[in-house]
Amino acid sequence: MIYLLPIVLLLIGVVAYDHKHLASWRGVWLFVCWLSIVLVAGLRYQVGGDTLSYMYDFDCVMVPIRDLTWELIQANPYNILWVLLNAVCKQCWNNFVLVQLVHAVIVNTAVVYFFAKHTQRVFTALFFYVLCYFLFYNTEIMRASLAMAVFLFGFSTLEKRQWLRYLLVMVIAFGFHSESILMLLFPLAFLLAKIPINWKSVLAIMAGSFVLLGCLLFLPYLSGLFALSSRFAMFVQYIEMGSTLNIFGKLQYFLLVIPWVLVLLLCKHIDQPLMRGLLILAIVLSVPMMEYHVIFSRATDFIKPACIVCLAQGIGYCYEHPSLPLRWVKYLAIAGMFGLSAQSLLTGEKGFEFYRRYFPYHSYFESRTLDDQQRIQMMQKTVILEQ
Repeated sequence: MIYLLPIVLLLIGVVAYDHKHLASWRGVWLFVCWLSIVLVAGLRYQVGGDTLSYMYDFDCVMVPIRDLTWELIQANPYNILWVLLNAVCKQCWNNFVLVQLVHAVIVNTAVVYFFAKHTQRVFTALFFYVLCYFLFYNTEIMRASLAMAVFLFGFSTLEKRQWLRYLLVMVIAFGFHSESILMLLFPLAFLLAKIPINWKSVLAIMAGSFVLLGCLLFLPYLSGLFALSSRFAMFVQYIEMGSTLNIFGKLQYFLLVIPWVLVLLLCKHIDQPLMRGLLILAIVLSVPMMEYHVIFSRATDFIKPACIVCLAQGIGYCYEHPSLPLRWVKYLAIAGMFGLSAQSLLTGEKGFEFYRRYFPYHSYFESRTLDDQQRIQMMQKTVILEQ
């Protein structure tokens, strides 16, 4: 199975460089791991639900850059930078695989760059990224993951509190996906980082998450007070998307918070307050996902790499300090991350809808194709799932 290739390569890196701290060929091995990730993602063929939609749009809606006009950009439902990326790629080669390759290079380079800059255990971080979020970022939320890549490349503007530059980063990210406006929430991480990490504070954070959920439940009733504001009405409508989950769906989203709570306990001794604050923010926003999973899952998608940095750093600290109290938490956190990986593949109304998006894997070099009727049926399944 092709997905095992980057996983095996990263496991070798975890053992050799993160735990045994070998120095030779470290950069070369990191490049090999990066290359395997990029090639698996970039050379896929009709793998991923949203990928099918973007392939169809590339063939039927997007035009080469020489034919692109301002009127066509305005008429296109996608954000301008995504339209330009497709137009440039279509000008160079009228094949969606080029868009996939460019996308895979940008997104995964941003992730590797971010990990290399913020943790010494870059292979551990990359391993959990590939395990839990690689398929989602590279085959599903392609536009949002490009916006996330812009955020990761410009992360230093948030660290240094260079607010004008941070707003510029947000504007560029907005060019790929409108949900980049949620980056306005991320400076709250500086306040959340001041919270001491212990069992009492963790319970308080969870209680705060439920309070936020309770406040949001009243949001639709406020829409009548803002009847003249169409933008507010659209925002409320977007907030309410995905609020039809039954009790088991809500429970599933609640259980997804638990691994990150365990990671938070691992971060007690980690001297990276901004990362810790972003992790707390992800936890706070995760509970409202039980009711409004569309918008709040998007908000957390941007900061999941920071959460993974906390996980890698926490695991490393536990291994270096074997007498640390609650060191058993690292095993529960690791088990929880494997649970997140399984959940991302085995969820849906019938249990395996997401699994069928990624398996079997087919590459660009294979002759297998789907006829138009099969593609339409798969796209309809994708739309149903996203609703």
